[in-house]
Amino acid sequence: EHGKERTKTFTSKKEARYFRNQLDNDRADGVHVPDYLGKSSTFSQVANAWLVSRSLRPSSLDRDESYLRSLIRPRIGHLPIGEVTTGKVRDLSGELIRTQYRQGHTYAPATVNKAVAIVREVVDYAIDDGLLPAPAAIGKVKGAPKVTGSADRQELLDIPTVAQMAEMIDHADGNGVRFWGAHLAFLAGTGLRWGEFAGMMMDCVDLEAGVVRVRRQLARRGGGLELVDNLKTREARREVTLPGPVLERTREHIARFGVHEGRLFSTLAGARLDGSNFRPRVLKPAGAAARVPRVRIHDLRHHHASVLLETGTPIHHVARRLGHRDATVTLSVYAHVIDDLADDSAATAYAHAIGAHADSTADSPGLAEVVAFRR
Repeated sequence: EHGKERTKTFTSKKEARYFRNQLDNDRADGVHVPDYLGKSSTFSQVANAWLVSRSLRPSSLDRDESYLRSLIRPRIGHLPIGEVTTGKVRDLSGELIRTQYRQGHTYAPATVNKAVAIVREVVDYAIDDGLLPAPAAIGKVKGAPKVTGSADRQELLDIPTVAQMAEMIDHADGNGVRFWGAHLAFLAGTGLRWGEFAGMMMDCVDLEAGVVRVRRQLARRGGGLELVDNLKTREARREVTLPGPVLERTREHIARFGVHEGRLFSTLAGARLDGSNFRPRVLKPAGAAARVPRVRIHDLRHHHASVLLETGTPIHHVARRLGHRDATVTLSVYAHVIDDLADDSAATAYAHAIGAHADSTADSPGLAEVVAFRR
């Protein structure tokens, strides 16, 4: 009653009445309304507390901190937490969609959606922690509409074909050294995640049976690399068979270059692999030589999954080999591949059906021409 008087402005009487009624309802329900709608705590301060409260793998925490540092804090970090409204989040999403982080490159839809999801979680944390009314007078932040469309498909446009993958391996081998090509062949032939590949130790490799067991991964912690046994999901702990050519190439690689500190693959100097070096020094030049200049390390995993699907491997087998939680994850990621296969199967089936019909109606030149064209 004797505290400092505070004011708030609104764009309309309707908004002001809603705000007043919401506060009155909260107080009547016994809800504490502290911090005058989060005016004394900035988004960045709440985000710091949110990060500390999370029980995640270090690599996941590093990823979220990276999103906050590079995408979110520079744009809304200074705002009082109570002013991070749905409208502000939509503005953030729109700005990220339009931003070119380098010449000709904008943020992918998945990146924008992840940034929005983090903002939403930070605001939810503020509500749960009593920094904002519950429910918040401004309305719970819903985030921006999910970014979808052609850009989602762009994420998978630079997957190497089998022929391009062979060109990449040949280029990486370079001058008969045949070193880096084995790394690319293993990644493409197993579909392992980069951390699983870089963290593969010889105690999990059975060259007689042609199987590797995924039990660890190389993760980035505090700016360094560390071998850890907590994988991305429970299903990530799996056995992966090596295709014949990959098995032979791996045996040859070990025979020629040996094993360093128990690692299946290392650098030429015998050090741990680091994706930030492998990408520009090995992957990008190989991709450029094979006409897939934008290829990413993860695209070799996409390549592997696409090859399996295109050769008729059941979706649940693909999911298990990739270490997905379930087949629905695989379906959502590779829906475009499955759609294309369905289109091709339908075209083939009807071509055969029409062809069979044409054989029995040889006196129909129009139909015969259609069949000949389809073939």
